Amino acid sequence: MNKGFLLLITLFPLISLSQNNDIEFWNKTGVEIDLKKGFRTSIENHYRIHDTLKELKSIIPDLGLSYRINDNFRVSGNYRFYLDYNDDIIDFPDTNRFERSHRYTFDFSIKQKIKPIVISHRLRYQNYFNSFTNNSISEPYFRNKLKLSYEEYEYVAPFISYETFLNLKKRNSILDVFRLTFGFSTEFKNHEFILFTRYQRSIGNKITQNNYKYVFGINYCYSL
Repeated sequence: MNKGFLLLITLFPLISLSQNNDIEFWNKTGVEIDLKKGFRTSIENHYRIHDTLKELKSIIPDLGLSYRINDNFRVSGNYRFYLDYNDDIIDFPDTNRFERSHRYTFDFSIKQKIKPIVISHRLRYQNYFNSFTNNSISEPYFRNKLKLSYEEYEYVAPFISYETFLNLKKRNSILDVFRLTFGFSTEFKNHEFILFTRYQRSIGNKITQNNYKYVFGINYCYSL
């Protein structure tokens, strides 16, 4: 495996830690089920810890359905339910400490293999609602993600991805967030594991306490 890439993966957390304001751990566990005629459904649960790995942030169930147009194109839609832990109400033991919100997304994905490189591009529209009430505030985004995977090795595929978030409600600063992610994926039989590190920055506003974020995570998926 390329030594330069391994060195970059090793040093990436140290570079990020010198700049960020928070460290988070993200975990995703899911099942994908292939249906007939190109359809596929997914059931996932996301678990996130923040505040420098000291406190539960969110529990996020996610349901998805996708359709494979051909070997290169796929469309999909997901619904995600958020349970966000709120430590501001910790002094009230009879109060539910989780705030509920939800989000839906629509994706269009393109994948092209140029051995040993796999190039994938995902366009996503998402709309997030901060509550289930009539006065809920929506946050629509358009996300653009480019990913490069190196699939020369039999069991491990290193990858890098870059993603931007465009806030469709802001006028002065449309580009709101960007993410830079490095990681490895490995598959055997019906199992897939992904190990990644991510640097995320909010831009377009004054630098706040949550402007920089470093994330590391582990994902697991079982395919049927």
